[in-house]
Amino acid sequence: MAERVGAVIFQRQQRALLARPDIAPAIAAVRVPALVVAGDRDRICLPEDARALARQVTGAQFHTIRHCGHLAPMERPGAVTMLLREWLRR
Repeated sequence: MAERVGAVIFQRQQRALLARPDIAPAIAAVRVPALVVAGDRDRICLPEDARALARQVTGAQFHTIRHCGHLAPMERPGAVTMLLREWLRR
C-alpha cells in the first residue's frame, strides 16, 4: 500500500498517526454497543491490545480473525462480513 500511494503521502500518513491525540482516557466513557475485531497475525495493533481495549468498553464484544493481519476488511472480507452480520443481529 505504501508503494501505491507514494513516499510523500505515506510519510504524511505516518506523521499524522504519530501526532494524533491519545484517546485512551475516553474509551471507558463509551456507552454504545461495540465490536472490537483483531487479526491474529496483526503486528501493528496486537490482538492482546485489542482485547484490552474491548475490556475497557462496557459490554463490548471481542473477536479474533484467524490468518489475518492488520487490514481485516481487505485480507478476510468474508470473515469480517460474517462477524458484522452476527453482531448487528443482536
